[in-house]
Amino acid sequence: MEIRNTQLSDSDTVYALLCELEAKELDKEAVTRLYRQGLEDPTVHYLLAEEPGTETVHLGFMSLQVRPFLHRAGTVTEVMELIVRAHIRSWGVGQRLFDRALEIARNNGSVQLELCSNVLRTRTHQFYERNGMNRDQPQAARAHRPKSAVGISRGG
Repeated sequence: MEIRNTQLSDSDTVYALLCELEAKELDKEAVTRLYRQGLEDPTVHYLLAEEPGTETVHLGFMSLQVRPFLHRAGTVTEVMELIVRAHIRSWGVGQRLFDRALEIARNNGSVQLELCSNVLRTRTHQFYERNGMNRDQPQAARAHRPKSAVGISRGG
């Protein structure tokens, strides 16, 4: 498995994975426009997990944004989207993507890694909690990594 930065030519793949994440058809024109903008933004990271070969198989996608947060008094890396194809969940793809998020957070000097996850995604919450994430607003399922853990270890 390989994790790589996406390119403009990955637009259709990213769109399909986002539709799977949201379990509905998204506005393709809007997603494509925003995807192009994100590719040009140095604070945005789009990553694609794939199994290279004769016919490359796309396994998952993650988007991150690294930016300063005044209330955190530092740079925060936020996981905006993370999706692994349903039929291969629990195969380690999500773990590899999440590990890359931690690496990007460390490399950018982030004081924290944050994300939001739909309250209905209980397996997803368990995955994040196994990786040292804490729920800080259970009603909104907002999770964050303790300040001291980013850049040091995955917790535990």
